Amino acid sequence: MIFPTSDAFDGNLVFEVFDYDLFGSNDFLGRAVVSVLSLKPGEVEDQWITLQPRKGKKDEVKGEIHLKLLMTV
Repeated sequence: MIFPTSDAFDGNLVFEVFDYDLFGSNDFLGRAVVSVLSLKPGEVEDQWITLQPRKGKKDEVKGEIHLKLLMTV
């Protein structure tokens, strides 16, 4: 995936994770935030990040997401 940036970009990539339900609504599983400042250009960052609840919500979350990130300039 490519994440274009704009003037409003705050320097964080936010990943929201949902399950898929064929019937009914998809359930929120958690979110992960990665600071772009923690990425080194040209190096693959391989991370397991613990999922967190949404701001202002009392989500029950558990689990992790595995991300491989590469920043190019």
